[in-house]
Amino acid sequence: MKAQCLEEHRCRMARFFVNLLSSIVGAAFLAFPAGSAFAAESGSSFYLLGQRSQGAAVLPPEGLFFSVPNYFYSGDIGDSEDLPIGGSLAFGVDFDLFLTMPTSIWVTPVDVLGGDLALTGTFVLGTADLDASATLAIPGVGAGTASVSDERWSVGDPAFGAMVGCQAENLHYLL
Repeated sequence: MKAQCLEEHRCRMARFFVNLLSSIVGAAFLAFPAGSAFAAESGSSFYLLGQRSQGAAVLPPEGLFFSVPNYFYSGDIGDSEDLPIGGSLAFGVDFDLFLTMPTSIWVTPVDVLGGDLALTGTFVLGTADLDASATLAIPGVGAGTASVSDERWSVGDPAFGAMVGCQAENLHYLL
């Protein structure tokens, strides 16, 4: 009887200390605010909609394969407007982007759930060039121009993954 009572007392004390410790840790998280949040790599990202397209669910045969998809985008816009008080406001933006994404895939001889295990890795390298300018001209006052230019070379986050490629006659799919 005395041993059973002692065991119950220990269990109650253990629960008390676990609850106390949980409360202290929870209060500490609420009491100390987090610092500022910033985008990774100043907003650089690996995600490209449609990077996989035709044959996306079809794995190649067993082996090691490489691809280096490249993406290039160039765009510009500009306009000029007359102001109601006279004069004009003109602006222009020019943007160029180049990304290269070296990718490797290793289709292993390992069988998982009836499919082929494959491992993949992608690295992102790229450069962006931005030029923007604005000009304000008011008769009798003068004209002023402001411009900004930035060029950046960046390495994005590498992306690694694993997949299992299955097929049944003409149906191919990835898990």
